[in-house]
Amino acid sequence: MVTICSAEALHPGSVSTLGEVIFNAALAVRDILDQVDEQRF
Repeated sequence: MVTICSAEALHPGSVSTLGEVIFNAALAVRDILDQVDEQRF
C-alpha cells in the first residue's frame, strides 16, 4: 500500500489499521496451516 501510493495520501490512522489487518490475516493463515499440519498425523 505504501509502496504503491504516496505516503501523503494516507490518513494518520491508516498505517496502524493496515498493520492490524495484515497481522490478523497472518494469524488466520497460521491457523489454517496448523489445521493442515494436524491432518498429517
